[in-house]
Amino acid sequence: VFATTVYNGTEQKAEPTVTTYDGNKLTKDVDYKLVYPDEDYTLAANNKKVSVIGIRKYVNGLDRTFNIDKRNVNMVTFSAKEGQTWIEGHTPADETPQIVFTGSAIELDIADIVNDKNILTTDEATITYAGNINAGEASVTVKSNGVNYQGEKTFNYTVVAKEMTADDITAIPEQTYTGCEIKPSLTIKYGEIKLVEGDDYDVT
Repeated sequence: VFATTVYNGTEQKAEPTVTTYDGNKLTKDVDYKLVYPDEDYTLAANNKKVSVIGIRKYVNGLDRTFNIDKRNVNMVTFSAKEGQTWIEGHTPADETPQIVFTGSAIELDIADIVNDKNILTTDEATITYAGNINAGEASVTVKSNGVNYQGEKTFNYTVVAKEMTADDITAIPEQTYTGCEIKPSLTIKYGEIKLVEGDDYDVT
Protein backbone atom coordinates (compact mmCIF):
# COMPACT_ATOMS: atom_id res chain seq x y z
CA VAL A 1 0.00 0.00 0.00
CA PHE A 2 1.36 3.43 -0.99
CA ALA A 3 0.40 6.85 0.26
CA THR A 4 -0.63 9.32 -2.46
CA THR A 5 2.44 10.96 -4.00
CA VAL A 6 2.06 14.28 -5.83
CA TYR A 7 4.75 16.07 -7.85
CA ASN A 8 6.61 18.60 -5.70
CA GLY A 9 9.81 19.26 -7.63
CA THR A 10 11.94 16.89 -5.52
CA GLU A 11 12.90 13.25 -5.76
CA GLN A 12 10.12 11.06 -4.38
CA LYS A 13 10.69 7.35 -3.97
CA ALA A 14 7.43 6.23 -2.46
CA GLU A 15 7.71 3.61 0.26
CA PRO A 16 4.98 0.99 0.62
CA THR A 17 3.52 -0.23 3.88
CA VAL A 18 4.52 -3.90 4.07
CA THR A 19 2.62 -6.44 6.19
CA THR A 20 2.51 -10.19 6.57
CA TYR A 21 -0.49 -12.24 5.45
CA ASP A 22 -1.86 -12.12 8.98
CA GLY A 23 -1.58 -8.30 9.15
CA ASN A 24 1.67 -7.79 11.09
CA LYS A 25 3.51 -4.70 9.92
CA LEU A 26 7.11 -5.27 8.87
CA THR A 27 10.01 -2.88 9.38
CA LYS A 28 12.13 -1.50 6.57
CA ASP A 29 15.82 -2.51 6.71
CA VAL A 30 14.98 -5.03 9.46
CA ASP A 31 12.54 -7.33 7.69
CA TYR A 32 12.90 -6.09 4.13
CA LYS A 33 14.72 -3.64 1.90
CA LEU A 34 13.54 -1.52 -1.00
CA VAL A 35 15.32 -1.45 -4.35
CA TYR A 36 14.47 1.18 -6.99
CA PRO A 37 15.54 1.13 -10.66
CA ASP A 38 17.98 3.83 -11.73
CA GLU A 39 15.33 6.28 -12.96
CA ASP A 40 14.25 9.87 -12.48
CA TYR A 41 11.89 10.13 -9.51
CA THR A 42 11.48 13.93 -9.63
CA LEU A 43 8.89 14.03 -12.43
CA ALA A 44 5.23 13.10 -12.47
CA ALA A 45 4.82 9.61 -13.92
CA ASN A 46 2.79 6.42 -13.62
CA ASN A 47 3.97 2.90 -12.82
CA LYS A 48 7.25 3.70 -11.12
CA LYS A 49 8.72 0.41 -9.93
CA VAL A 50 10.05 -0.63 -6.52
CA SER A 51 11.19 -4.10 -5.46
CA VAL A 52 10.45 -5.28 -1.91
CA ILE A 53 13.07 -7.86 -0.94
CA GLY A 54 12.87 -9.88 2.26
CA ILE A 55 15.91 -10.07 4.56
CA ARG A 56 16.86 -12.08 7.65
CA LYS A 57 13.95 -14.38 8.41
CA TYR A 58 12.00 -13.24 5.36
CA VAL A 59 12.92 -14.52 1.92
CA ASN A 60 12.01 -13.84 -1.70
CA GLY A 61 10.49 -10.56 -2.82
CA LEU A 62 7.95 -8.89 -5.00
CA ASP A 63 7.64 -5.90 -7.31
CA ARG A 64 5.16 -3.09 -6.85
CA THR A 65 4.42 0.10 -8.78
CA PHE A 66 3.35 3.56 -7.65
CA ASN A 67 2.41 6.83 -9.30
CA ILE A 68 3.78 10.34 -8.89
CA ASP A 69 0.62 12.27 -9.65
CA LYS A 70 0.54 15.53 -11.57
CA ARG A 71 0.13 18.64 -9.45
CA ASN A 72 -2.99 20.74 -9.96
CA VAL A 73 -2.25 24.17 -11.37
CA ASN A 74 -4.83 25.58 -8.91
CA MET A 75 -1.99 25.55 -6.37
CA VAL A 76 -0.31 28.60 -7.97
CA THR A 77 -0.49 32.03 -6.33
CA PHE A 78 -0.34 35.55 -7.76
CA SER A 79 1.49 38.58 -6.39
CA ALA A 80 2.62 42.01 -7.56
CA LYS A 81 6.06 42.53 -9.00
CA GLU A 82 8.42 45.16 -7.62
CA GLY A 83 7.10 48.62 -8.43
CA GLN A 84 3.47 47.50 -8.61
CA THR A 85 0.87 48.37 -5.97
CA TRP A 86 -2.33 46.59 -4.95
CA ILE A 87 -5.14 48.83 -3.70
CA GLU A 88 -5.50 48.42 0.07
CA GLY A 89 -8.29 45.96 0.79
CA HIS A 90 -8.16 44.67 -2.79
CA THR A 91 -5.21 42.28 -2.82
CA PRO A 92 -5.15 38.77 -4.36
CA ALA A 93 -6.42 37.47 -1.01
CA ASP A 94 -9.61 39.53 -1.43
CA GLU A 95 -12.54 38.93 -3.76
CA THR A 96 -11.92 42.01 -5.92
CA PRO A 97 -8.15 42.44 -6.47
CA GLN A 98 -7.18 45.83 -7.89
CA ILE A 99 -3.75 47.03 -8.98
CA VAL A 100 -2.66 50.54 -9.94
CA PHE A 101 -2.01 51.43 -13.60
CA THR A 102 1.70 51.61 -14.41
CA GLY A 103 1.70 52.71 -18.05
CA SER A 104 2.87 49.33 -19.29
CA ALA A 105 1.62 45.75 -19.30
CA ILE A 106 1.07 44.52 -15.75
CA GLU A 107 2.43 40.99 -15.46
CA LEU A 108 2.27 39.34 -12.05
CA ASP A 109 4.62 37.08 -10.16
CA ILE A 110 3.13 33.60 -10.51
CA ALA A 111 4.48 30.88 -8.26
CA ASP A 112 3.86 27.53 -6.63
CA ILE A 113 5.88 27.55 -3.41
CA VAL A 114 6.93 24.21 -1.92
CA ASN A 115 9.50 24.16 0.88
CA ASP A 116 10.28 27.85 0.27
CA LYS A 117 11.03 27.20 -3.41
CA ASN A 118 9.03 28.10 -6.50
CA ILE A 119 8.63 24.85 -8.44
CA LEU A 120 6.56 26.35 -11.28
CA THR A 121 9.17 26.85 -14.01
CA THR A 122 8.54 28.73 -17.25
CA ASP A 123 8.24 25.50 -19.23
CA GLU A 124 5.64 23.97 -16.91
CA ALA A 125 2.75 26.12 -18.10
CA THR A 126 1.53 28.59 -20.70
CA ILE A 127 0.70 32.01 -19.24
CA THR A 128 -1.70 34.30 -21.13
CA TYR A 129 -2.69 37.86 -20.18
CA ALA A 130 -5.66 39.91 -21.33
CA GLY A 131 -6.54 43.58 -20.71
CA ASN A 132 -3.50 44.16 -18.49
CA ILE A 133 -2.23 47.47 -19.92
CA ASN A 134 -4.92 50.14 -19.57
CA ALA A 135 -7.37 50.76 -16.75
CA GLY A 136 -10.16 48.18 -16.74
CA GLU A 137 -10.75 44.47 -16.25
CA ALA A 138 -7.72 42.21 -16.69
CA SER A 139 -6.97 38.52 -16.35
CA VAL A 140 -4.15 36.01 -16.48
CA THR A 141 -4.62 32.33 -17.31
CA VAL A 142 -2.13 29.65 -16.34
CA LYS A 143 -2.54 26.46 -18.38
CA SER A 144 -0.46 23.38 -17.63
CA ASN A 145 1.70 21.80 -20.29
CA GLY A 146 0.61 18.35 -19.16
CA VAL A 147 3.97 17.09 -17.88
CA ASN A 148 4.09 17.77 -14.13
CA TYR A 149 0.93 19.88 -13.81
CA GLN A 150 -2.67 19.45 -14.87
CA GLY A 151 -5.57 21.83 -15.43
CA GLU A 152 -5.69 25.59 -15.75
CA LYS A 153 -6.41 28.56 -13.52
CA THR A 154 -7.60 32.07 -14.37
CA PHE A 155 -7.01 35.01 -12.04
CA ASN A 156 -9.12 38.14 -12.61
CA TYR A 157 -8.12 41.58 -11.41
CA THR A 158 -8.78 45.23 -12.17
CA VAL A 159 -6.25 47.79 -13.36
CA VAL A 160 -7.19 51.03 -11.60
CA ALA A 161 -6.42 54.44 -13.10
CA LYS A 162 -3.59 56.26 -11.34
CA GLU A 163 -4.49 59.56 -9.70
CA MET A 164 -2.64 62.34 -11.49
CA THR A 165 -0.68 64.82 -9.37
CA ALA A 166 1.12 68.07 -10.08
CA ASP A 167 4.41 66.19 -9.97
CA ASP A 168 3.40 64.33 -13.14
CA ILE A 169 3.18 67.58 -15.15
CA THR A 170 6.37 69.10 -16.53
CA ALA A 171 6.64 72.76 -15.58
CA ILE A 172 5.30 75.12 -18.26
CA PRO A 173 7.94 77.64 -19.35
CA GLU A 174 7.16 81.36 -19.19
CA GLN A 175 5.11 82.55 -22.14
CA THR A 176 5.59 85.87 -23.97
CA TYR A 177 2.57 88.05 -24.45
CA THR A 178 1.44 88.04 -28.08
CA GLY A 179 -1.97 89.63 -27.88
CA CYS A 180 -3.48 86.32 -28.91
CA GLU A 181 -4.75 83.37 -26.95
CA ILE A 182 -1.87 81.25 -25.69
CA LYS A 183 -2.39 77.53 -25.12
CA PRO A 184 0.97 76.02 -24.19
CA SER A 185 1.33 72.30 -24.79
CA LEU A 186 1.63 70.06 -21.77
CA THR A 187 4.07 67.28 -21.10
CA ILE A 188 2.72 64.76 -18.63
CA LYS A 189 4.68 61.68 -17.68
CA TYR A 190 4.18 58.67 -15.49
CA GLY A 191 7.74 57.70 -14.65
CA GLU A 192 9.49 57.60 -18.02
CA ILE A 193 6.25 57.08 -19.95
CA LYS A 194 4.83 60.10 -21.72
CA LEU A 195 1.05 60.22 -21.55
CA VAL A 196 -1.04 61.01 -24.61
CA GLU A 197 -3.68 63.75 -24.57
CA GLY A 198 -7.08 62.37 -25.45
CA ASP A 199 -6.08 58.82 -24.57
CA ASP A 200 -4.67 59.25 -21.07
CA TYR A 201 -5.95 62.69 -20.06
CA ASP A 202 -8.05 65.66 -21.20
CA VAL A 203 -7.24 69.37 -20.94
CA THR A 204 -10.00 71.83 -20.11
